[in-house]
Amino acid sequence: MDKLKTFKDQSFYQTDIEDAHGRLEFRKCLSIPVNSKDKNYDSIHFWSGVKSLSVIESHRTVKKTGKTSIERRYYISSLEADAEKVLFCSRSHWGIENKLHWVLDVAYKEDASKVRAKNGPRVQSLLRKIALNKVKQNPLKTKRKLSFRRMQKLALFNIQNLEHFLGIS
Repeated sequence: MDKLKTFKDQSFYQTDIEDAHGRLEFRKCLSIPVNSKDKNYDSIHFWSGVKSLSVIESHRTVKKTGKTSIERRYYISSLEADAEKVLFCSRSHWGIENKLHWVLDVAYKEDASKVRAKNGPRVQSLLRKIALNKVKQNPLKTKRKLSFRRMQKLALFNIQNLEHFLGIS
């Protein structure tokens, strides 16, 4: 990103180095304003409401191996050219992915589901989310933290646990 052309009204933001999950990581974001009527942006008119183009560059170093990787992600956005906000929104999206979709796939193998007919996938997805929320709202009180999958099995094998999750008891 250091050799990028300078644009009028561009926005740049860089995070501090984060030390988590065995990695050192920092991110840079460059966001430039666009006008869909501007002839300098070929084919931008295909996206109505576009206000900015952004690139996020992530630098990750695995502490154990010392291996560094650089990843770039490009965004077309209806947000104004505000690099800090674009970076925040991008990180927030991954939070949703990690807290919901990943859990649904691990606990229910949602990505491997064979249900395809009519509204079956939508109904099953809704039931999975209801079950996930019930377990999150009323976790079993134990001496150790249990995985979602383990709590699910305990509910299947014990009627009192099932009643606890359903809020009956």
